[in-house]
Amino acid sequence: MINLKKYREEQGLTPSQFAKICGIPKQNVSEYERGKRKISLDKKIQMLEKIGYVVTIEINQTVTDLLL
Repeated sequence: MINLKKYREEQGLTPSQFAKICGIPKQNVSEYERGKRKISLDKKIQMLEKIGYVVTIEINQTVTDLLL
């Protein structure tokens, strides 16, 4: 699970700054960080990329899983 607060704080951003960069209301940032509002994985990745992170997703499957 992606912890937005952790990454926001690592970049030294306040919730207000993070909201402005991401183009969302400040209240949404608080609700996302407290788990009060759902957010898609795609949206989380977009937000992290806006504050300078490069996000990669690795999918591990066995050959057997792929054949089913």
